[in-house]
Amino acid sequence: MKKSILSTVAILLCLSTASYAQNIKKGTIEVGGGLGIGMNSEEFDVDGASDDMEVKSTSFSASTLYYIRPNIGIGGTWDYVSREYDLFGNKMEYNDYSIGPIISYNISMDKQIGFKLQGGAVKYFSETSVDGSKFEFNGFVWLAKGVISYFITKNISFNGSVAYTFGEIELETNIGDADTDYSNFTSHVGISVYLN
Repeated sequence: MKKSILSTVAILLCLSTASYAQNIKKGTIEVGGGLGIGMNSEEFDVDGASDDMEVKSTSFSASTLYYIRPNIGIGGTWDYVSREYDLFGNKMEYNDYSIGPIISYNISMDKQIGFKLQGGAVKYFSETSVDGSKFEFNGFVWLAKGVISYFITKNISFNGSVAYTFGEIELETNIGDADTDYSNFTSHVGISVYLN
């Protein structure tokens, strides 16, 4: 058992110290995904009453890129974020979805490390529930994303990302519609596979 564990560690160390030039070649297809989990607590004081709001969130992301030139990819992205709030005894749930085209630019930082700048205009849709009342938000929003990639082989990278989405969306309720400003930060850890 010890020998197999030591062998596995030795192989992983060899892979991690190998040199993989991560300039992404023209014609490469990148398929990636990520997961984010968060929990935080904030204190609110409303008209003299205070309460701690707990926020739990789970998010998933997936993207596919086709590199039309070295280090320049075009493709699509899909994101899902689920959030639950509890404030003054009121339960709020949000399920956000976004899908759309993106463009990506890879910058070689080291033999194994790359940094990607990504952006696009994505369709945003959200279903919100506040103590049984349901609301819907939708519209097109802008996406700006930074991704750090650590290549463990020339075809696989582990990624960490931070994304910011922002724009004006429409709130739809049973008593009418309204426009509202929207912005959101998400972070993910994930993996990408590069097919040549």
